[in-house]
Amino acid sequence: PHPLVQESVDAAAEVGVTKFRSPIAGSLYALVSDHVVQDRVVFPGAGYLEMARAARCATVNDTARAMLRKTYFLQPLFLQTPTDVVLSCEVNLEKESFEIFSSDVEQERTVHCAGDVLALGEVPTAPDALAVREQSGRTLEPATLYDAFRRIGLEYGSAYRPITNIWVGHGGLAVASMRKRSNLFGTRVHPADLDGALQLTSVLAEGSSDETRLPFMVAEAALSTASGRIGAVVEREGANTSSVWLSRMTIGGKAGAQLRGFETRVLKATTQPVIRRD
Repeated sequence: PHPLVQESVDAAAEVGVTKFRSPIAGSLYALVSDHVVQDRVVFPGAGYLEMARAARCATVNDTARAMLRKTYFLQPLFLQTPTDVVLSCEVNLEKESFEIFSSDVEQERTVHCAGDVLALGEVPTAPDALAVREQSGRTLEPATLYDAFRRIGLEYGSAYRPITNIWVGHGGLAVASMRKRSNLFGTRVHPADLDGALQLTSVLAEGSSDETRLPFMVAEAALSTASGRIGAVVEREGANTSSVWLSRMTIGGKAGAQLRGFETRVLKATTQPVIRRD
């Protein structure tokens, strides 16, 4: 089973709603345990996108592709194990919407991500990563990027350091090659690979480099399949907004993931527990 969509459950009486749940302990935790922010494992924003894609596709059972729109990351999910907390995704086909929330044995519920979800027709074409690389003005060592992340509390483990090379081009463009992905562990867009593409946006971000930023929203995300030898291309849209593509490093390749209007915000200090009462 998909590590983020492990079982289907009865979603109450609302017509057109399908609910999937996955225990935090086990394969879900193993998938994201190297995503560490300020000494705590935090479920990655990329994981919510893959979870929504998988839930929508499991609901209709006829495609591996999905389009997400107006997706908001509402509340960070801090993970710890062992735990009895489960992460659930409800898909409403009539409203073309989804909601991802965590809950414990007392059914205390915290919503972490929500947005619109619908079918994806044609898979978008990614920018020519090789051309961007050839036109790049400078290179950046991935170790330099991850050292900078560590100083602001983003302490990625090895699984969430997929970037192997970085080229910074002109006109607000950057490209990165990634470690070859031979095992998707049941996913279609592995959260570590998509998170690596999102990490690349920090190379082009404006503002203070001492701020810890987390995903806030994505205007539009087209997700299909990203595997093999892939790379990422990012283009700055605004001070804290970017477009992101994840695809094979080939000319005219199809995008395994395309994000438009990806926006980040500063992580504010919090003492909130993993689960809070609504």
